[in-house]
Amino acid sequence: MRERTTHKHWGRKLLALGVAAFAVALFAACGGGAGGYCSQARVCEGGVQADQNACNIVEEEAEELAELKNCESEWDNYANCRYDNARCNNHVYAADAKICQTQADQWSKCVGL
Repeated sequence: MRERTTHKHWGRKLLALGVAAFAVALFAACGGGAGGYCSQARVCEGGVQADQNACNIVEEEAEELAELKNCESEWDNYANCRYDNARCNNHVYAADAKICQTQADQWSKCVGL
């Protein structure tokens, strides 16, 4: 009997893990954070999946640098400003540089760029 309870327990954990993974993938594909930003950039700029993957890598590396330098707050502010304000204009997906300049300066200064 105990073995059966263990299987139920693991089944629930696996189901919960699967649901969580699906939610993360859906969030990334449908407009949240870096995943949504990179997806929209690919569409706007007429890119391919490799372009989107490269964008995601660049965003992840910038976030990792922020973590290493204890600059997560500055990165979050800058990234969220870019993600929230990016628009497609003449096949270029970006926020107007002036809108996020303060956040960009704070992040650059914090990480030492």
